[in-house]
Amino acid sequence: NIIPVSNNFQGIGWSGTATVTPNDGIGPDGLLSADLLTDSSGSFEARQISITIPNDSANYCASIFVEKGAGDCLLSMRLNGGTNLRTDVSLNRATGVVTPASGTARALGAKDCGNYWWLWISAPNDSSGNTTGLFYFAPATTGGGAGTGSAHVWNAQLEAGIFPTSPIVTTGTAATRQGDRWTETPFTYYSEVSGTKSVKCEVMPECIEAWNGESTDFLVMTHLSDNTFTERVWFNSRPDVSLEQIRMKLDAATGGHQYNSQSGWNGETTVVCGWDNTDLTSYRDGVFEETVVTATGMPLGCNRMDIGALHNNARHMAGWIRRVKYWSTRLSDTQLQEESST
Repeated sequence: NIIPVSNNFQGIGWSGTATVTPNDGIGPDGLLSADLLTDSSGSFEARQISITIPNDSANYCASIFVEKGAGDCLLSMRLNGGTNLRTDVSLNRATGVVTPASGTARALGAKDCGNYWWLWISAPNDSSGNTTGLFYFAPATTGGGAGTGSAHVWNAQLEAGIFPTSPIVTTGTAATRQGDRWTETPFTYYSEVSGTKSVKCEVMPECIEAWNGESTDFLVMTHLSDNTFTERVWFNSRPDVSLEQIRMKLDAATGGHQYNSQSGWNGETTVVCGWDNTDLTSYRDGVFEETVVTATGMPLGCNRMDIGALHNNARHMAGWIRRVKYWSTRLSDTQLQEESST
């Protein structure tokens, strides 16, 4: 997050005519940490902050948590100094519907986070001399026009990328979230002797993005391995424009297999697979994907699970994994289908 003071909207660097009542409401962190922003004149009273950015062609993403309620609000990201690029979106605080207001967003959305919407937009820079990134938020609008009202907000974030990473609260300097993963090793919750496994991964793929600029490579959601990469199976995705492809790949000392889901998907997705000594079968959202039948090459020695990365940190994902489940037995095809439907 390159905004140095992200959760104090009257802190250093912030300006604007919207009235700020600090720490007036319970934020998404469960603390009295949300500021109340008020527009009392109906003239686009807002809060804004400018930050230096490189003269590059990278994507930039602006995000903020906005409390649910009546009326609309406006989030704007402006890249200034060269061609002066501007992208605005309007959020209906009652329904969570996000509507483009100006410019062309690379991505936009609002995630339901309990009492808040996590609102974001992204757009690319164009190497034309835009070296100032401006984050602008108006708490009360009406159909894209000026309005009056108030909204509790929490943690303004501006970062390189197409989608927001998890919230990074700053109190004086910019901060970087490192690539995270959850690791369980040795993975002793199921029997390795039988070589029969099933695993389920629920993801929100509209928020999958590469770490470290790996925009053309695969991103790991769930990875099971034997700690040497000799035997492994994983779910991954390609972060292309459509975000429509999910892949599962199986490698072993005697061979490997991979296959692609060809149907498009955006939104929440559940993938389940089961394998034993002879075959691997998967379902996605209740629909059969493929069965791989082979007498050799099935992974029988996986004892480590990584969620959100490979265990050598070569691939990360930025996004939301809702849940991962695993079984010590190969579920039946009927069970696989049922699990992928829930």
